Amino acid sequence: MSNLLIPDYQSNALEQTAYQLASCTDQLFQQIQQQQALTSIVDRIRSSLDLNTILTTTATEIRQLLNADRVGLFQFTPGSGWDEGEFVAENVAAEFPSAMAAKVYDHCFG
Repeated sequence: MSNLLIPDYQSNALEQTAYQLASCTDQLFQQIQQQQALTSIVDRIRSSLDLNTILTTTATEIRQLLNADRVGLFQFTPGSGWDEGEFVAENVAAEFPSAMAAKVYDHCFG
């Protein structure tokens, strides 16, 4: 069999299909990595029965997952009508002050 030339339209179709396959493979790989990260976080959170440890671990792991400057977990004061509360756990980059001591009075949720 001799070397056959592939018409341009077939070559373009093959290139487009290869590109789509590579793109789908990349997306699938990212989804697998995210699922593995979430599974790891859930495992670390479940490894404790202490609520403060669970909340602190959650803030730490979520901040790392999101690559964020700060993650805080906020608890509304019961009976406040969603107007006040406080941070119950936080993980924050060293260059930022902690918000743990802050009491928050804000009417945006109430």
